[in-house]
Amino acid sequence: MKKFIALIIVCGLGYSAFSEEISVGGKGVVKAKPDMVQLRFDVSSLNKDLDVGLADLKAKNAAITSALTSVGVEKSEIKVSNISMNAQYSYGSMKGRTLEGYKQSCAFMINIALDMDRAQSIYKAIVGTKCGEEISFSFYIKDEKPYRNEAKKLAVANARETAALLAEAAGVSLGKVEEISYNASGATPLRRANIMVMAKMEFEPESDGLGMASSDIEDISIQESVVIIWELK
Repeated sequence: MKKFIALIIVCGLGYSAFSEEISVGGKGVVKAKPDMVQLRFDVSSLNKDLDVGLADLKAKNAAITSALTSVGVEKSEIKVSNISMNAQYSYGSMKGRTLEGYKQSCAFMINIALDMDRAQSIYKAIVGTKCGEEISFSFYIKDEKPYRNEAKKLAVANARETAALLAEAAGVSLGKVEEISYNASGATPLRRANIMVMAKMEFEPESDGLGMASSDIEDISIQESVVIIWELK
């Protein structure tokens, strides 16, 4: 009778009279300080003449690259992506749509070791060109592997603790591990710092920039999960 009651208690977690096993999920979370910062901004040009617009975009890109190198940014730290061209239209109730021009754009990304003094110096250099449209700061960890490994261990320990507790409550004990399921969660998305500034409008050259220190950046949470099946005895 005692065993029958135990079956009812834990059957929702995978323990049944047929399999005599229990399946429990576990999660592990590790918090760590970011050690990298990414500055991202778009550069664009709008003109009805594609060649003129492209020349303008190239001139802006050259000005930004020059400004970045002037404050010590290495070419290896600069990435350009999302190069695109789209026709831009305005719409009127009577005339239908009118071509305003062709918007040609690209995105700059500067990745550096976390140093907010240096990041703000780069920020000022970008703004000084009046070419960047909007600058966002993101923070991340360059090598997450040791933190993910620790989170995996915690996930397994969490699953084992829960399974042992449930088994004890049901009057049985854990046997050998039958199966471990793990799905890699992939790279942690960049953590936005909620810093997004209009480069052309909100910056004064004589200001102190964003007024943030590296210690102000919040920790990043890295999570891993597993599902483990144990034999019950």
